[in-house]
Amino acid sequence: MNLLLYAWYLFALFYAFLLPAWLLGKVLYPQHRQAVRMSVGLALVVTVLPVMTFGLSMLLSTHLSETLLLVVASLCNVGCAAVLAARFRKRTRALEE
Repeated sequence: MNLLLYAWYLFALFYAFLLPAWLLGKVLYPQHRQAVRMSVGLALVVTVLPVMTFGLSMLLSTHLSETLLLVVASLCNVGCAAVLAARFRKRTRALEE
């Protein structure tokens, strides 16, 4: 295997596994320590992300693939980032008033 393939695997690990775990932990438990947030996020990503990917593949009548997993991870990342942005905007408005 070449170096580019290993780089792709590292990117996929970060983007589809670690980033959604960190974002979900930050959304669900914003006041807790980083270790608690990451462990809860990893547990959710390991259980929920494959189920969502499987459900989407059933809805689309297709097979499970890396692309579908990355699409579901992207939806999770964008949704969590939107929630965090809304919270940040709400908090800064409260400080201005």
